[in-house]
Amino acid sequence: MKAKKFLIILVVLLLNSCIVKSLNPFYTKDKIVYEKKLEGNWKSKSATWKIKPFKELWAEHEKEENSISESDKKTYEYYKDSFVLEYIKNSKTNKIEDIGFSYFIMTAFNVDEHLFINFFPMEYETESLNNLVSQHILNTNSVCKVDFLEDNSIRLKWLDEDVVNRLIESHNLKIKHERIGIDEDLVLTASSKELYRFLQKFMSSNIENKWEKDQTYTLVPDNS
Repeated sequence: MKAKKFLIILVVLLLNSCIVKSLNPFYTKDKIVYEKKLEGNWKSKSATWKIKPFKELWAEHEKEENSISESDKKTYEYYKDSFVLEYIKNSKTNKIEDIGFSYFIMTAFNVDEHLFINFFPMEYETESLNNLVSQHILNTNSVCKVDFLEDNSIRLKWLDEDVVNRLIESHNLKIKHERIGIDEDLVLTASSKELYRFLQKFMSSNIENKWEKDQTYTLVPDNS
């Protein structure tokens, strides 16, 4: 399954540049879990979140295509236990050109007794990006911790760049990384196994303020 455009503009789409970004997923395949409670339509303060199984999207794709390529089959095997998120940003004008929408692959996985989600951008369309700009944009992964609350809402807390920067600068964390661009944004370049081990150590540590408040999203059921 080939997306029309593979773009990562998290400042515009979903989050800001303070989240931790990685070239590789934060999970290993043996830790993937299928968490059915994530399915459905949700609302946050700024957007609508439509989450459905990747298998459901794949079934629709199979109906539309006459044949399935080997590349498509590999994509299915890799993401068959994941979800697809359609993220629709709220618009004050209700004009189609003002409505921001994007698609992400969401892969849930366990870190010991904790549930996490790896986010990866799948597709984003906009008139404001030209071909030259789009060819300079790199896909990256981000990760958030998931909490199911008693009122049936879901709390998502993203790993924050400031927290990881402090660990690196204080020599309490050794992990492969690069500083990118004028703003020297942190991009982790470690393998998925190393990233997963980092999450294990991070969760078992007593670091204060692990999760910054401005990186927390609360999703409530959308019954409209």
